[in-house]
Amino acid sequence: LTCDVAREGDDLCTFGVFDRAAFSLVKFDDDHPGWIAHSDLMAVVGRCVHAIRLYPNAAMICIDDTGLGGGVTDRLREIQFSNERNADGSYKVPSTISVIPVKFGAKASRDDRFKQKKDELWWAGREAIRTLKIAMPDDDEIRSWRCPRGSDFKLQMTSALYEYDSTDRIDVLDKRVGGKEKTKTLPTKSPDLAHAFILGVRYYLRQNEEKERVEENLDQQSALHRMVQQAAKTAIDRTTQTGSAGLAHDPYRRRR
Repeated sequence: LTCDVAREGDDLCTFGVFDRAAFSLVKFDDDHPGWIAHSDLMAVVGRCVHAIRLYPNAAMICIDDTGLGGGVTDRLREIQFSNERNADGSYKVPSTISVIPVKFGAKASRDDRFKQKKDELWWAGREAIRTLKIAMPDDDEIRSWRCPRGSDFKLQMTSALYEYDSTDRIDVLDKRVGGKEKTKTLPTKSPDLAHAFILGVRYYLRQNEEKERVEENLDQQSALHRMVQQAAKTAIDRTTQTGSAGLAHDPYRRRR
């Protein structure tokens, strides 16, 4: 799960979900799409709790921790540590889900290649789409989100540009910057829908890669177990066929 936090202005607070290698916005119900506008932080926290309840098997929720988002992260962790429950007795934020703060302006993991964390996340999203590791929503699904005018998911995902800074690191430009000629074709508002995607794509893919590695290790162990069993069976068969004489060729038999 992801939450790109916004409180005022034209920006939206968006809630994304990665499920079965596909991305979409959280579907709360027919009257409440996966975004809200002009809401206080506690309303945002309430939506996050609702999303966790809709997806009880979610491994993590990635929060845009930049600025106001820190309040959402702190409140979710407080709910989790205090074991607050819903009316049906279930935990509002169970211990099985990780609350992950993501600061777009923080240092990138590969700071030799990316200027900051946001650029690294954008690039991870680019690679996930290019290599077909994540399925994107179709036009009908995007229309079902009923986003307000000026919030176009496809436009936000495809209009971002990138350049290299003075140290040859990638710098992604996803909205218009005053006085920067290169960004004049970009939207003026924050790409909230696209940010809901890039917030979680890297963590979701990393989680799947860890599962694949575990399954691969299990397969290797199974193959080794079969090889040992076959070798033991072959040795037993040979001994049975040759009788005690077969022991004379045993390299580990004590010499008299």
